[in-house]
Amino acid sequence: AGLRNVFRRDDGGINIAHMTGWRLAAEAMGIDWMNRDELIQAIPPVYSEHVGKALLTEVYRTLSTQMDKEDA
Repeated sequence: AGLRNVFRRDDGGINIAHMTGWRLAAEAMGIDWMNRDELIQAIPPVYSEHVGKALLTEVYRTLSTQMDKEDA
């Protein structure tokens, strides 16, 4: 099975048109080693990376603000 029904969006996400089967969905999400039961509960690695980067950005911003206040 190919990925002909999977389309990457400009924002890094994917659109899955007429997905036929959980194996293709797993491959599209980059977690093709999981079985169906694991897949339906999975968080795609790309989403985890997005959340992690957003968290690090916010932590850095908060720490920088606190350090600026301490220096003042």
